[in-house]
Amino acid sequence: LLELEDHRHRVFAVRDASITDRLLVALEGGIPGPLESLAEHLAAARPDLRVTVLRVGGRDGSSPGSRDAELLGSGVEAVAPADPGGWLEERRLHYTAAILDGPMVAARLEPSLRLSQPEITRAYVAADGQDADPVHPRGATGWRSSEVSAMREASAVLFRSEAGRRTAGIVAPGVPTFHLDDLGEATDLLSLLGIAPA
Repeated sequence: LLELEDHRHRVFAVRDASITDRLLVALEGGIPGPLESLAEHLAAARPDLRVTVLRVGGRDGSSPGSRDAELLGSGVEAVAPADPGGWLEERRLHYTAAILDGPMVAARLEPSLRLSQPEITRAYVAADGQDADPVHPRGATGWRSSEVSAMREASAVLFRSEAGRRTAGIVAPGVPTFHLDDLGEATDLLSLLGIAPA
């Protein structure tokens, strides 16, 4: 490998040359959640699939998650770069699909994904619009227009509750929806994201 300082993406291309499909799971910060379990489930079910958990923080970067060592032990790459955009640029055209966890993650990564991974398919994890939902960016009043656009442009939308799933059917009627905790549907999700069956 020549000129690695100028072309770091070559290291990852060589490492993953035998891997046909690569899934990026982008999470907010280092707090454990169901997407980590989904990443582990997919890595166990599909050893031919490279699964990477990318932790995205505020403008100052992100910190590693409390389960990162466990994820690595189960075959999931777990990273928390200070500059997620630069990190994606080093992996230009590397990923087949991405799961983006909510509006903050999508807002931070979309510009970089468009440049470094232009053909990537996306699943979007939307915040639920239920009463007393502190995660939702507008409380219980509804979704931001950027979230509605993200749902409509995604290949699939993931939700944390059945109420959110029903609402997505109204907001983005043509987009398949999945309950985040229903790991039994993971193979259906992969096919929607363009990842070939094993």
